[in-house]
Amino acid sequence: MKNGRLIPFNRSHRLLDKVRDYLADMNTFFADIDNGVAIFLEILPHVDNSMLARMLPLLGYAGKEEVLWPLYDLTVNESTNEQIRTTAAIQLGLAALQSKDPSAINAALINMLDHSLPTIRMGCALALGWEGNYPAVQALIQRLDDPERDVQASVVTALVSVGGNYVFDLLKSRLLIGSIEEQRSILLNYWRFSEKFPNVEWVYSDVIMDLPADMRIDALEGMGMLPISFVILNRYRKLIADEDPFVRLKVLENLLAHKADEISSISDDLYPLLNDKDSRVRQAAVRLLSNL
Repeated sequence: MKNGRLIPFNRSHRLLDKVRDYLADMNTFFADIDNGVAIFLEILPHVDNSMLARMLPLLGYAGKEEVLWPLYDLTVNESTNEQIRTTAAIQLGLAALQSKDPSAINAALINMLDHSLPTIRMGCALALGWEGNYPAVQALIQRLDDPERDVQASVVTALVSVGGNYVFDLLKSRLLIGSIEEQRSILLNYWRFSEKFPNVEWVYSDVIMDLPADMRIDALEGMGMLPISFVILNRYRKLIADEDPFVRLKVLENLLAHKADEISSISDDLYPLLNDKDSRVRQAAVRLLSNL
């Protein structure tokens, strides 16, 4: 934490005691939320990371206008602990969702998406991911080809949180026309839409056969995060005959992550792989079939 203004010793002890009371019984915080937020914000620069991590969710839930910039400072300060930064960013998004006019904080976060430190770009991307934050969509899209994959994942996570058919369809279109790094990022993270858009599996299924081999592996990485389904199993049936051994191996690795009764219908298609030219594929096929 950066240094804040000094608090007289006796007062700081009283504030800390009050914070501990709030954390021990959060109902007291919610019953006295205006005073609780004021106390939290005053003591915020002076607490350790352990206490801070417990305080931040209450500030985000409170959603008061006065919490926005302190949470922003934690998100963009280079000295912030990374766990604290992530928590602050998420809570900033929750507070901004409740703000009457989040345009200023939105603009500040968008501006910081170009920061030299990837951890700060990640934090700002996460913070921008509140439902309906469409003014941030184009700026987030531009960071899909960020050189750091963790930043890319945070961007897609934010876009998923923004939600809506517009964002879902926009990312789907970027799979066809985006840069290679952008396409990779979407393929690796598009599964995050699955809770709101069950047809994510169809998007993967439709595009995967037209991708180059290395990007098919990225798509399989994303598909592996989805629950197994008839659509996915049918696509796996075709991909286990792929000419690239790394693709075949990745399909088998995905299948190994599922229970036997979920994938037993594909067992007959696996036997040819016992004679595969690639030893790693043969070994994976043996392991998988021994579980079925």
